[in-house]
Amino acid sequence: MFGAPAAIGALTMAGLAIGLSVGAAGQHLSSALVGSPVAVVVWVWLRVQLRRLGTATSPARYRRG
Repeated sequence: MFGAPAAIGALTMAGLAIGLSVGAAGQHLSSALVGSPVAVVVWVWLRVQLRRLGTATSPARYRRG
């Protein structure tokens, strides 16, 4: 239950540590890791919106109607 939030937190902390310790060399990796929570929120929001429209590819038991 707490695996996904812990993984997102660990990725964010690793991004912060890389950004502070490596400097310019790890800038892109650090940005990607620190931005991972935003990417997850956007991904989940899009899934919910697509499912609401009925265009998501999911099993029939999850569809309303």
